[in-house]
Amino acid sequence: MVEKVTYKPASIGVEINLSGENGVYIETFPNLRSGEWTYKQRGKMLQARSRQTRTEEITLKTQTPELLDMFLEMCDADVENNTAGTLCVDDWQAQVFIVKDKATTIKPNFYEVTLTVLLTEGVWRKPYTYSYVMDNLKGSGLNYPHTYPFDYSRSDVSSRIWLETFTPLPMDLTIFGSVSNPRINIAGNTYALDVDIKLGERVEVDSLNNTVTLISSTGERRSVISNAYFTRDMNIFAPLPRSGGVVTWNNNFNFDVTVWKESGRAPWA
Repeated sequence: MVEKVTYKPASIGVEINLSGENGVYIETFPNLRSGEWTYKQRGKMLQARSRQTRTEEITLKTQTPELLDMFLEMCDADVENNTAGTLCVDDWQAQVFIVKDKATTIKPNFYEVTLTVLLTEGVWRKPYTYSYVMDNLKGSGLNYPHTYPFDYSRSDVSSRIWLETFTPLPMDLTIFGSVSNPRINIAGNTYALDVDIKLGERVEVDSLNNTVTLISSTGERRSVISNAYFTRDMNIFAPLPRSGGVVTWNNNFNFDVTVWKESGRAPWA
């Protein structure tokens, strides 16, 4: 079962452990382990289907009211600022708002509240990140190769990226400078940017939020989505096919690939 449950408020750069280690405990929340599709049926077919926003209730217990106050204040700040927090179950995560809390038990040294959790997308995701470094490839994730039968004298370096899945998966990129007009080919699609990324800078391609951001060495952020390509075979937000694919680039810069495995429910295992 679950080893660790945490909440990461978007408004404050902290992580709150909800597994009981710091005195706040969240139960096994069977409601969040349930999945639901919104669909429109036509005959024997589903004409439309999607996972949509939904609310579920979970129970939180603590012996320390000060910790409960702090947690609820952070949840309220996320709602006030309209910035979803992140609920994590082991390595799986969902974007949520805590939109209601109801006191159910008040005893000496024991307090219990029922939280109404709004899942903003109705989807849980688990990231698998692969790092591609000039002249040295490293990766972590399911079924990822750790030996590479290629010749470094070639102008392009290649390997294969793959996850066991039944559907295409969203995929993000982080490209590190220095590099001009980077090109990365994955599974036949070229992820291309016409931009200069200086040493100490990086570009983050966020396919889930449809953003392409240049981050300077001082932390300044600037959208460069207008410098990206969106044609059929050069789509900066193209997902990873279910069969995976070969990754190639000119070996002149470093980058990370983050593939998001998706589920409609919190994990059982």
